[in-house]
Amino acid sequence: MWATIVLARHTRRMADSTSPTPEVVVTLEPNQWHLNQFDMHVINTGNTAAYGVEVDFEPPLPRRLPELGKVPGQTLSILRPGQAIVSGVDEYATLKGFSFEVRVSWRDSPGSVRESRKYVLNIADYDSMMRFGSPLLQVADELKAIRESWQSVSSGQRRILVDAYSDPDRAKEREQRKEWTRDRKERAAAQKGTSDE
Repeated sequence: MWATIVLARHTRRMADSTSPTPEVVVTLEPNQWHLNQFDMHVINTGNTAAYGVEVDFEPPLPRRLPELGKVPGQTLSILRPGQAIVSGVDEYATLKGFSFEVRVSWRDSPGSVRESRKYVLNIADYDSMMRFGSPLLQVADELKAIRESWQSVSSGQRRILVDAYSDPDRAKEREQRKEWTRDRKERAAAQKGTSDE
């Protein structure tokens, strides 16, 4: 009986400490397919849905094309538990040097009080990764350079130096090789003859 009471108290405390609440986090991360492109990730890490999610950046996210307006995903009506919304932001060069104060807010239920979090995202954290890049990015750059140099060749603007071998060339090379082998054998025989004396 005593063990049951203690167990019930601990169970109640655990249930109170893990009450169902949403927790929304926003990050800016390099795109997994193109490291120079950054994405905004809005993720509900909590265990219930978040309603009326709003994301604000101070200063506002710079856009290479301002006519695109706000980044999609900065306002969401609902975000399920574990759900992540990913939106393309811009290239690294546009965001470089910025430090953003992020304010993300949401509601536990449609009519409840707003919860919010405020923190700093510093793009400088990604400087070393963007400077060194990925091997895949380097391969892509090399392929681009090959494609660009080949375009001038294929269009006829540049000529390729080609060493072509024909049958007479091969016959001449065979004859030179035979002559070289004959000379080596004669030298070897001459050296052998002088060493025998």
